[in-house]
Amino acid sequence: MMEIPLILREEDSTNRLLLANILSKHLIDIDNLNTVLSINSPESIKSAVSSGRGFAFLPNIVVKQDLRRGDLKKIHIKGFDSKFNYYLAYRKNYEFTGYEKIFKKFITSSKRCFCY
Repeated sequence: MMEIPLILREEDSTNRLLLANILSKHLIDIDNLNTVLSINSPESIKSAVSSGRGFAFLPNIVVKQDLRRGDLKKIHIKGFDSKFNYYLAYRKNYEFTGYEKIFKKFITSSKRCFCY
């Protein structure tokens, strides 16, 4: 894995920090990887991967359409768990409006999907 040309998000991006955390659990330092590009846009990363510049770790939602069309391929890495939690924070004793209740139900549902 250390020789694979990787295209990563820019330093201090949430995506890169999460990746660094996952890799560290496997005793891999993200700074020791063969990073050929560091880019701040998922679309630019996908473009670079499509043009053969390297490989990338991207969230499924970012590449879902590309995978469906066959523009990109996914590689499953055994033992690589990239799940992480998001939290919805709000003021204590706050009363949600109708739309906010709908949003809260949507965001906390395990059956949500943003695109097909």
